[in-house]
Amino acid sequence: MYLTNKIRIYPTKKQKDKLDVFFRIKAFIYNKSIEYMNEKKDSNITDVDKFLDTIACSKLTGKKKEIFNEFPITWQRKTVNRAKRAFNANKKFKTKCKMKSVDENIQTFDIDKAIVLDNDKKKAVYVSKLGFLKARYIRKMDGRVYNCMIKREAGNNYYIHIVIDVTSSSIKHYEAPHHHVGLDLGLKTLVTTSDGDKYDSIHFYSDVLKRANRIRKKMARQIKESSNYKKSRLLLQRLYCQMRHRLEDYHHKVSLDIIKKNSFIAIESFTTKELMQKPGNKLDFNNQALSSFLEKLAYKAMLYNRVVQEIDKYYPSSQICSNCGHRDRSLKDLSIREFNCEECGIHQDRDVNAAKNILKEGIKEYKFKLRSSKKKKS
Repeated sequence: MYLTNKIRIYPTKKQKDKLDVFFRIKAFIYNKSIEYMNEKKDSNITDVDKFLDTIACSKLTGKKKEIFNEFPITWQRKTVNRAKRAFNANKKFKTKCKMKSVDENIQTFDIDKAIVLDNDKKKAVYVSKLGFLKARYIRKMDGRVYNCMIKREAGNNYYIHIVIDVTSSSIKHYEAPHHHVGLDLGLKTLVTTSDGDKYDSIHFYSDVLKRANRIRKKMARQIKESSNYKKSRLLLQRLYCQMRHRLEDYHHKVSLDIIKKNSFIAIESFTTKELMQKPGNKLDFNNQALSSFLEKLAYKAMLYNRVVQEIDKYYPSSQICSNCGHRDRSLKDLSIREFNCEECGIHQDRDVNAAKNILKEGIKEYKFKLRSSKKKKS
């Protein structure tokens, strides 16, 4: 299984300048590759080295050519291959492949390998052409290195992503408790379990939006591309970057806690695009990033040998009483958070009741899937 080791690095001023040059070279090669493929209407650049030579000879002269040649040939090949993949993906969906801009907030380029040094005296990552890059925290992972990438995020934060084909010994194993749980996802509470546990949503977006609006008003009064304008833009980028990191950290903690406690997890499959079309929901669903949370839950389940079963998205989990099975269609009204069942009279919490129904339906669908797979084998 492939896992990514994300390491925060702190390059010096010289290394930052060199990285900026490398990001420019990468964008130049990428754009020339896309231009060539658009002209030919084909992504088949057979001789990559010859293609790179023609770029260097025809477009670059003197000092620019020296800087271009400083970017290792293997990194140049990786850039062309990445452009080919992007062109094929856009061709499949019949969309135009976008060019890379040097002014974009997020910049990346692939490298051959990165040597990680983690001891009492020094924590650093060595990359050819850049030297030793100071690192703060390094997580040890054993396995074969599949790919490496240097990334600059908004706010001038630098990272190295090392994709590793991990071995089972390098994964921290948690004992699998024989416990089943159903999950109901929402906006007020991120996750409600069938056991009655609730993981609240973190609501810091209103404060962030107020601060962001103040910065935008300030930027509107400033001269574009002036030093003050650039400082304000950097501040705004850091604000959104911090918000995204806080949300990702919370998602990781909640998903890992659920994985530790349960061996079977039933969830409701849904498409965020449909839910966002409802009035008033768009901003909330964007901010909570529920699809991102489900992705984290899925890959952690695969990593720690847990079962995640999705049920049909049209199953009316919140309208059915988990005690007697009576369906009350009036519960379509989302303002009803608690109710008494008309049939059995039991008092129910809407989200907990939905989670219990999701668990029952998930177990039923999982058993049916096992039976059908056994029939196919026989």
